[in-house]
Amino acid sequence: MRFLIALLLMISFVVPIFAESQQLSTDKGTLNIKIETDPENPIANEQTKIKISFINPKTNSIQEHVDYKVEATNAQKVIFGPIPLTHTAIGTGTIPMNLQDGENKIKIDVEGIVFNPIPPESATFSVFVKGASADTSSAKP
Repeated sequence: MRFLIALLLMISFVVPIFAESQQLSTDKGTLNIKIETDPENPIANEQTKIKISFINPKTNSIQEHVDYKVEATNAQKVIFGPIPLTHTAIGTGTIPMNLQDGENKIKIDVEGIVFNPIPPESATFSVFVKGASADTSSAKP
């Protein structure tokens, strides 16, 4: 019994927890794309990991071998990317980026599936970030 409890505790420390989760279909419906943020409540101008999962809508399982690009904007200004065309063999990828205060739009373009080019399809996600709280511990009177 102790072994099982220890194993469960170890797994909880090893498996990253992603909380902010959204899923959308690409504009032509070929794939569903899911994003998750780590930390669950991103802080402005601090690194946030965006986990991207490509899902086959017919099987509802991960779609392997996807070619994609990612770009993030805030107030119509590019804050990240676009990254060069990237391939994921396993159907998921994690992209670190610094989001800004307010609404951040993360656009994911899909340009290939299973080594076959497709006409570009995209999905755009909104991730809202609150600004960093003011640190008054070092403020001088």
